[in-house]
Amino acid sequence: MKIVTSLYEFMELNNINLKYDEKVLNTVLPDNTDLTLIDSKNDKCQIRWNIENPDLNNENPAIKYVLDELFQYSQAKIYLKSDNISINPVVNNDGIIIGANCEQEDLDKILEQIKNVFDIDFTEEDFEDAKRKALLKIKADSNGQNAYDIFFSDKIGKNHSLNEKELLEGLETLTINDVKDYYNKLLLNSYSTVVAKVPFEKNRDLINKVASSVFIPNFRFRSGKNDKQIYAQGDKKCYIKEKNQPEYSKAYSYKVNGNINDSMKYGLVSEILSRRLFDLLREKMGMAYSVGAFKGVYNDMGTISLFITTDLKDEQSIRKIYSEFDKEVQRIMTEPVTEKELNKAKTELKIGLLENWEDESLIPKNVLYECMKPYGLAGLQNNNEIIDSITADDILTTAKYMFQNEPDYLIEADSDTINKNMEYFNSLGKTVKN
Repeated sequence: MKIVTSLYEFMELNNINLKYDEKVLNTVLPDNTDLTLIDSKNDKCQIRWNIENPDLNNENPAIKYVLDELFQYSQAKIYLKSDNISINPVVNNDGIIIGANCEQEDLDKILEQIKNVFDIDFTEEDFEDAKRKALLKIKADSNGQNAYDIFFSDKIGKNHSLNEKELLEGLETLTINDVKDYYNKLLLNSYSTVVAKVPFEKNRDLINKVASSVFIPNFRFRSGKNDKQIYAQGDKKCYIKEKNQPEYSKAYSYKVNGNINDSMKYGLVSEILSRRLFDLLREKMGMAYSVGAFKGVYNDMGTISLFITTDLKDEQSIRKIYSEFDKEVQRIMTEPVTEKELNKAKTELKIGLLENWEDESLIPKNVLYECMKPYGLAGLQNNNEIIDSITADDILTTAKYMFQNEPDYLIEADSDTINKNMEYFNSLGKTVKN
């Protein structure tokens, strides 16, 4: 990636052609903002700006809820709203994502208003009102979480917590100065990534118009990409959440390094396991409503969760489910997959990757996600070739790596089922209930 010393060097950069056949320009601005422009085929413009600080894990987890509400107040005062214009700043666990949509004729207005994210005032009145609204959102989020959310939050860190008690305690002690300090800390030590979809092939002036608008003079974001390290192996746990519909899972975590080839291998292992579990536990044994394997990645931590949604609630049946999970894990680590099964998984993985690009409105969001990965847009260039090169031996090696550590258990069931089987659940690991 070339680092420009002048905004006008942006026009001299080479185009990148992505799979979905849209021209893309990519560079790093003098303030370290990673900027990607996608050529729009029409006059509709989209902007996604991600400001991310990986060092916020030890902060009060309620801050993000209050800051998000304060943003809504601030933006309501200054942002122009119409059928053709929208700006939506959202505070998440690691920072802020600003989304904007407009017609080309309104692009100047949008670009001017986006800058206001760096210059907003929080009044005491707005702060107190934001705390009241945050209270309702916290209760909704805490009630809506599932066992995987609890597991994932525990792995990621305190600031990702959805524990209602912890969030409410944090909200009670929060002051307006806490929020201002958090906001300043966020901005002063963040990565900045911008993706803008504009018709620059038709109007070349838009290239530097966008670049100069998102460049902040006399300001420096972090250089490079988010290298946050959060993977760690801890004691085995059993995460329990009360839900009416039983779902039982085993979740394995492992360290990832951002290698594209490895990422495709993880995907194929997940595809193969998901199909095998579906065929066995749903089609053959009739134990499941839905069943499969779910793969996730966050910074340097990868997870794969084997799950089943069922109506089974007795200990013997739950033990049987986990026993079948274990058999399939052992099988994929010890028996080479057939070429037929591997090729089917490759096809499914390719289709899944392409489906991410079918909705044109989601392209900037997807490109932003790719830009934030260690390999950036290069990850979109040759996935099919990488997938085709993966062998049965690669699957064996990858599966052994993914499943080398002790799993955590994830339990969702009604209170009667949980109470009846609590002795068994306690035997699976240290129980965490929410």
